[in-house]
Amino acid sequence: MAQEILTGTGTWNLPADWNDADNTIEIYAAGGNGGTATSTTTGCGGGGGGGYVLATNVPLKASLDAGYVTSQNYFVSSNTAINYLWQGIRFYDEITGDPVYGELVLGFAGGNASGTTAGAAGANGSFGGDCQIAGGVYRTNDNLGGAGGAGRSNSLSGGAGGGGAAGPNGNGGAGGAQSSTNQTIGRGGGGGNGGGAGSGSSASGGAAGTDAGVGGTGGNAASGSAGGTGAPAPVYSGGGGGGAGDGSNTYSGGIGGLYGGGGGGGSASFTSGVGSPGGAGQPGIIIITYTPIVTASKGNMFLMF
Repeated sequence: MAQEILTGTGTWNLPADWNDADNTIEIYAAGGNGGTATSTTTGCGGGGGGGYVLATNVPLKASLDAGYVTSQNYFVSSNTAINYLWQGIRFYDEITGDPVYGELVLGFAGGNASGTTAGAAGANGSFGGDCQIAGGVYRTNDNLGGAGGAGRSNSLSGGAGGGGAAGPNGNGGAGGAQSSTNQTIGRGGGGGNGGGAGSGSSASGGAAGTDAGVGGTGGNAASGSAGGTGAPAPVYSGGGGGGAGDGSNTYSGGIGGLYGGGGGGGSASFTSGVGSPGGAGQPGIIIITYTPIVTASKGNMFLMF
C-alpha cells in the first residue's frame, strides 16, 4: 500500500500508479477557535471540532482523463467552513440536465465561538459533499465534530470546552458548557473519534475514542489545557481544548488537539480588569491510501527465421 499525507494548502499531483479500484481518501477537517472575551462579564464558548469524511475507490484517474476534474487543489489548514481535497467544476448532461460531477470529498470545519454574544457555542463540525463523479457516490463514512460548549454571561464565569474532532469510529465529543455550578472553573473539552463529552459541572475533559485525543482539562484559576493529539496512525482525531478558568490573572483557553480539535473558550477574568483569549482550533489533515497499479514490463521479442 502507498500513502500520502496532505496538510495545509497546496496542489496534489495524482500518482502515475494510482489505482481507481483500490483507494481511500480521508479528510479530518479543522477545528474552530474558542471565543475571546471582549468584556469582563463573558465566559466564552468553545470552538467546534472538525468533521470526518471517508471516500472509497474514488476514480480520480478516470475523472481526470475524462475532464471532469480540472484542478488538484487541497485545503485543510484552518477553520474556514469547508476543507477539501479539491474543488472541481460541475458539469451537466446536455440532454437530462443532471449533474455528472459533483464537488469531491468535502469536510466541514468546526465553527468559531463568539466572544461577544455571551459565550455562544462553537458550531458543530460537519461532513459534506456526496463525493460524486460521473454519477457515482463514493462517500462511505462520515461523522460530525463535537459542538463547542456554550459560554455564560457573568463576571465570574470560566470558559467552555472545545469540541473534539470526529473520526472513523464516531462523532467528536461535545465541549463542556458553562453553568452556575462551579462557575469560575473552565469546562473540559470533548474527546475525539467517538469520545466522551467534556464535563458541564467540573473541569474534566471527555475520554478519548480509540487512538484519539482526550479532551483538555478546564482551568481552575489557571489556563485550560490543550486537547490531546490523535495517534499518528491510523486515527488522527484531536481532543477539544479546556476552557480558561476565571481568576486574578488573564488565563487562556486551551488549544485544540491535532488534528481538528476545537479551542477552549476564554474566561471573564474579572479581577484582572480584562477578558481572556480563547484557544485556537487546530488544522485538519488528508490521508490518501491506495494500492499501486503494477505495470507489467514488456520483454524483448526475437524473431527467428
